[in-house]
Amino acid sequence: MQSAVVRLIGWKTFAFAALSLGLVAGCHLGAGLLPPDDNQGEQGIPGVPGPQGEPGPAGAPGAPGAPGQQGEPGEQGPPGEPGEQGPPGDPGADGSLRIFGDGSAGDVVISNNANWGDDAPDNLQFDNLTIEAGVRLEVPSGTTVRVLGEFVNNGTIIVLPGGEGGFLVANLRGAGSLPDIIAPLAGISTATPQVGEVGFNRRPILENLEFGLGGGFGFVGQLGGRGGIGLSEFEARNILMAPIVAGGGGAAGGLSIEEGLVTKLGSSGGGALRILAMDGITNAADAEIRADGSSGEGGGGGGGIVILASLGSIENAGVISAAGGRGEDATEGTVPEDDRLRGRDPLFFAAPSGGGGGGIVHMLAPTVNQGNVDVSGGAGGETTSPLDLFNTTFFSAGAGGGASAGDGGDGGAISALPVPTTRPAETGEPARGGPEPVVQDGEAGGNGFNLVTIVDPTSLL
Repeated sequence: MQSAVVRLIGWKTFAFAALSLGLVAGCHLGAGLLPPDDNQGEQGIPGVPGPQGEPGPAGAPGAPGAPGQQGEPGEQGPPGEPGEQGPPGDPGADGSLRIFGDGSAGDVVISNNANWGDDAPDNLQFDNLTIEAGVRLEVPSGTTVRVLGEFVNNGTIIVLPGGEGGFLVANLRGAGSLPDIIAPLAGISTATPQVGEVGFNRRPILENLEFGLGGGFGFVGQLGGRGGIGLSEFEARNILMAPIVAGGGGAAGGLSIEEGLVTKLGSSGGGALRILAMDGITNAADAEIRADGSSGEGGGGGGGIVILASLGSIENAGVISAAGGRGEDATEGTVPEDDRLRGRDPLFFAAPSGGGGGGIVHMLAPTVNQGNVDVSGGAGGETTSPLDLFNTTFFSAGAGGGASAGDGGDGGAISALPVPTTRPAETGEPARGGPEPVVQDGEAGGNGFNLVTIVDPTSLL
């Protein structure tokens, strides 16, 4: 019975399996394994999609993308709370060191003549400085000496010139050429001086011409050069430095002729010196401090500047000078043979020049004894010798003096000259017409300023 059941079950299993294989085979044959059937029907409508399967595992991360553009700045955040006050700093250096120096050059005594223009010390911050009697010390314009202790001068201090004088050169052999004129330096003044007018006396030239003079030829006068223009006292009092160019130079004056060149020169202006000594400044008896304008060439140079300042006292028992230079006197001479006109032996003449204006001496301290101070203007030049202007060919009026605090003097003028009224004879002098010429002396320069300020000068310097 059992084997019959087994056989029955096995048969059924076999039958089911055979039926299943047949269905599977039929599906494959329907899918194209069997030859196509021309009578096959249309494809059926796709079935409804089955449910979404479970998500698979995450893939590996991709590469980073490119950076995006910079965004707009955000709004300013509120200020933070103030920090705590820091500790006090170390005390600064004494402010007076900036004025009177640190004394690092030590105590110095100058016992031999010296020229700081050629060989100046590297350090001018002295502890004490003394110049012995009989010693001449020359210092460049613009020098400032700083002394922590005392400054004592028993000798002579000369401040070298500052502003250069004017210059003029003309070529007698260059027909129609104009003179080259270089103006003087103005220095602290407000205007430079001028040269005097230059011209000819026609009479010695016309005397050789082969026609009558006709009375219509002559010589007009020449004006002297205007002097430079200086300062007001207020302006002068506010100059507390020592400029390199202090007093103004004089205009070109005088006259010299050599190798066809007419040359005129002006005198240089005075230089500037400043002495700052904390404990005191003494200019002893017979001692001198000079910053004068130069003299002797054209217009006189304007006086220079001397400034003395101390926290203690200033005592001047000697001389302190910033005077203007003297104007050049009248000059005359004979034109060299190669430069004579029409074979004559003409003379040349230059009128006197103006003097330079006086400079500035200013003392600043709680106690001041100013003593002997000279800030006068320079004298004008003079006509010192007899003149033969009637036979003179070349003329020049005087040059103006250089200014500083004071005005420069005007140069001397020349009035009209007499003129022949008839043709000259073969011999002898022709008749003269018109008045005799007049040559004016140069004008003196104006005085400068001698100033005293009772004060602790530290804050001013």
